[in-house]
Amino acid sequence: MAISKYVDASLILVPSGYKATKLYAQVPTNGDGDLAVTRASTRTRVNSDGNLEVIADNVPALDYSLSSCPALAIDPAATNVVLQSEDFGTTWAHQGGASVSTNTTTSPDGTANADTLSLNALAISRVEQTLTGLSTSTDYTVSCYVKVASGTKDFRFGYNDGTTTTTSSDITATTEWQRFSWNFTTSASHTNPDVRITNGTGAAAGDLIIWGAQVEAGDYATSYVKTTTTSVTRSNDSLELGSLITNAIVGATTGTLYIKGKFNVETGNISMFELSDGTSANRIRITSDDIQVVDTGLPAVINSCFVADADGYDDVLFAVRWNGTKAKVYVDGVAIGDTNFTAGASLTQFNLLGKNVTSWFKEIIFYNSALDDADMATITTP
Repeated sequence: MAISKYVDASLILVPSGYKATKLYAQVPTNGDGDLAVTRASTRTRVNSDGNLEVIADNVPALDYSLSSCPALAIDPAATNVVLQSEDFGTTWAHQGGASVSTNTTTSPDGTANADTLSLNALAISRVEQTLTGLSTSTDYTVSCYVKVASGTKDFRFGYNDGTTTTTSSDITATTEWQRFSWNFTTSASHTNPDVRITNGTGAAAGDLIIWGAQVEAGDYATSYVKTTTTSVTRSNDSLELGSLITNAIVGATTGTLYIKGKFNVETGNISMFELSDGTSANRIRITSDDIQVVDTGLPAVINSCFVADADGYDDVLFAVRWNGTKAKVYVDGVAIGDTNFTAGASLTQFNLLGKNVTSWFKEIIFYNSALDDADMATITTP
């Protein structure tokens, strides 16, 4: 008989109830399915009003940026090396006839602390900041929230190594707040490098409203980190659930994990989620766009489980089952592949870990049996 997706689940977690250090599961109700939350710093999230807000250490980031229902956002550790990320009238230099008026507009955090950058009719009209924290020959991402009061306005991001300037293509700001980003690679050597928000190539005079600048290592922008007089580091999000077999979340040797989420699947985004015995010897985990299973230390891979959209993410319904002999993966109603796996009795721990860039989890469901192919297809079909 076919299963009922929710009635037959041993654990259901749809991100909603929480407190510091805890994200509550809806099933079971005795606390055996609650995830322990660790993050040794504050971080930002989009709240139900659509504003960015700071949440305290160890509080799970229930984020409303995807829809009117929250998703659990997890982020890696990141350091914003730009100073005065919300005040472009301080450590930022104004070049080519540009000027800044501070605190002119309501920003994405809901307060009147966004600045207006006035650019004149020169391609070099810009605001810039010299950075002391940039390593050489390293990938970085610059990001900023940008809008205009009316119409549209083209601008570019730029990086100057002290001699040569590299810029993005033209980016078009509209009357809606958007967080734009551009990744660049620093030169093998640089002297007083800077990052810039500069006029579009058409060099049209006009105003940009700007807020929340960030420069961080890596090729994606992660959640916003506010700075003032020094750089600021956000710790990574980490969530854990243990005693899976003891608490009957999975069976003694069998089980199924279902996840609905939005995953970044770039190279290096390893162990964003993981089932294991607490070691690297026996586990099931994501490795970029693949699922890797490790059985007594011997790895095997189910390839190409996730396919990124144009934004670098995969909006996915995913399930993996293990039945004592094999592990099998379904994505969006389709069987992706299987591989030998006999370490089901070792899968006592479940982890979510911020890796590389933000990812979101909308539902996490466990079954204490290995679902059959028909049920796997049913629960993962959009």
